Amino acid sequence: MEQTTTTPLSKKLTNWLVPLAAIIVFGTWFYIAPPGLLGKADAVGYAICHRIDERSFHIFGRQLPLCARCTGEFYAAGFALLFLGIFSPKKSGMPGW
Repeated sequence: MEQTTTTPLSKKLTNWLVPLAAIIVFGTWFYIAPPGLLGKADAVGYAICHRIDERSFHIFGRQLPLCARCTGEFYAAGFALLFLGIFSPKKSGMPGW
């Protein structure tokens, strides 16, 4: 005898509403953020870094989105994740229960 299971309505709504809400939030931010790729990078950098002019790198007279300290922190975190992803043996999996 076959058993059919139905997905509850809340699960179906969650599967559609969460991605839709994320698209709306990202689209709104993309619309109201400063124009251009560098403007959007500056907006993200401003949200996570103090961006003091004397402590920031400059290229061709333009301040980079992150200060020197934050640049080092994020590069180190990125390299650590890359290193662990490549060289770390897989030690975990799905639970056996």
